[in-house]
Parts: sequence; structure tokens; C-alpha cells
Amino acid sequence: MRSELEEEIAKLSSLARERGAEARRIAARDVVVAEWVRFKCRFGCKGYGKHMSCPPYAPTPAETGRLLTEYSTALLLRFEGVPGHPDLKPDEIPLDFHPFLRDLILWVNSTVHLLEKTAFYDDFPKAFGFGGYPCIYPPRG
Repeated sequence: MRSELEEEIAKLSSLARERGAEARRIAARDVVVAEWVRFKCRFGCKGYGKHMSCPPYAPTPAETGRLLTEYSTALLLRFEGVPGHPDLKPDEIPLDFHPFLRDLILWVNSTVHLLEKTAFYDDFPKAFGFGGYPCIYPPRG
């Protein structure tokens, strides 16, 4: 017999698939939080300080790490492609990428919100989702 958590994960994974995303269950302790990301934003992004979900407004790595200790299970979502731009290459993304990637931003954040809201109303009150904006600067090495 499956536990309530297993049933909820199956339900949320199905919802993610319906929205074109892949969900994978992972241990919350396996989520990597790193300081370098915040510095890349601070010193490499023209959008620094312009969005409430980005540094300096986003939680610090230490705050995020402490939050994650309160959870045992996480769902990692994978979104593949850019709506309306199936063959987009990284060097084709304009510097002012937020309007250009509007549909991607809405796809990611609305999917995360739907899963969080569904879990919350299914009696998982600690459900919390981290959405995000796409970043024009992909990590290297």
C-alpha cells in the first residue's frame, strides 16, 4: 500500500507531465546551494536587483540551506525547450531576455505554483516551490 506522500508525489508528477515538465523525486538534502551563484548574479547580470526572486532579494544560500533541513523530500522539475522557439541557440537570446522568454518564464513559474498549491490543498501545508527566471549566463565547468 502506498503512503499518502507517495500518492501525492505521483499526482504532482502527473500534473507536471500534463504541463510538459518532468518531475523527479529527490532527497531534500541533495539540493545543492552554493554561494558562487549569488556572486554571478551580483557581478554578471544587468538584471541584478530588479526582480524580487533574484538577489539581493532572494534568500541567501544559508537561509535556503536552513529551510531545506526542514524537508525530507523534494521534486525537481525539468523543463525542456523554449515555447515558440524550438530551435533556439544560447547565442540567439537577446540581452533583454525577459520579454523574449516571457512564455518560458510563465510556463516554469505557473507550473511550480500549480504543484505547490495542489500539494498545499491536499493537506501538505509545508509544500513550497522555488520557481525562477531563466538566466542568460549558463554555468560553465
